[in-house]
Amino acid sequence: MMQTGRAQEALDFFQNALRYDPFPPSIYLSWQGNSFYLLSRFEEAFRTLKRGSERMPTYRSMFVWLVAAAAMADHMDDARQAATIVMT
Repeated sequence: MMQTGRAQEALDFFQNALRYDPFPPSIYLSWQGNSFYLLSRFEEAFRTLKRGSERMPTYRSMFVWLVAAAAMADHMDDARQAATIVMT
């Protein structure tokens, strides 16, 4: 949904799901972060993806988005660190 031009709709869905699910799957943070990024809400994307990467340290796709969000939010040290993980 988020990558088909409906990022705001996806974000609304995840925010609603997080409100009702006390133990949401960590993958929601990836999808929510992606939605923030696609809406050019880079700081929110960075914070969400950073939290997600801590919960899912082996999920490479999360780190790819984290590199982009960190760079766009001017967190260059975090962007470099995430890029190193992606490249290894």
